[in-house]
Amino acid sequence: MAETNLGNPDLNRVERDLADLMNQAGKMRMLSHRTVMFGLLSQVDPRHGQSRDAALSEFCRLMAVLSEPKTAGKLGPLALSALTEVTAISGAHLETLRQFSILAQAAIDGRKGSETFEELGDFVGGRLLADLNSIVEGVQRAIEHVGKRRADAKRPLISKMETSLNQLDRLAKSLQIVATNASIEAQRAGDAGRGFRIISEEMRNLSQQSRSQAEHLGSLFEDVTHSGGV
Repeated sequence: MAETNLGNPDLNRVERDLADLMNQAGKMRMLSHRTVMFGLLSQVDPRHGQSRDAALSEFCRLMAVLSEPKTAGKLGPLALSALTEVTAISGAHLETLRQFSILAQAAIDGRKGSETFEELGDFVGGRLLADLNSIVEGVQRAIEHVGKRRADAKRPLISKMETSLNQLDRLAKSLQIVATNASIEAQRAGDAGRGFRIISEEMRNLSQQSRSQAEHLGSLFEDVTHSGGV
């Protein structure tokens, strides 16, 4: 998968697009069962033929999305790369989907020698269901793959933030030490130590500001490390 900068909204879009694709694959399970169910009912009452045809038509539309995710599914290169890297949708999967669409249409047309809807039900409950489940699991792997890349992209920034926080903490401690020493020198010098007292107060203020800023950055650091699965 191509490298993506942290904060690039492409990763969010990729995860959304893949989640939509997974939902569409899941929907195809329902559509295949509806095609067979209304196919059986249409043999008794032809009025169910319209629902049967609509279910098969929608199944074929979604099959085109899975077969051509770049064009029909309008997925970008990052999403396509994730699908490829985890082998989410194989040629064997797509062949099973095409076979169902061909067999179902043949049953609708009543072609000689074609499978009946009763026989097609076995195919739907067996091989087709297994392959659709496999596709859903494959797209889920692709989503997890993108999430891992998001976590990997954050790690360099998190390392830099940790270094900055440590440096800021050391600075605050150093300022506090300087402020304490200046205060001691001011007490020793009496009236002549007025300048030390001013320096002590300024250093103490800087130390407090540094600690406050460190706490604020620490809070932001927690937000970054606990978001996006890091």
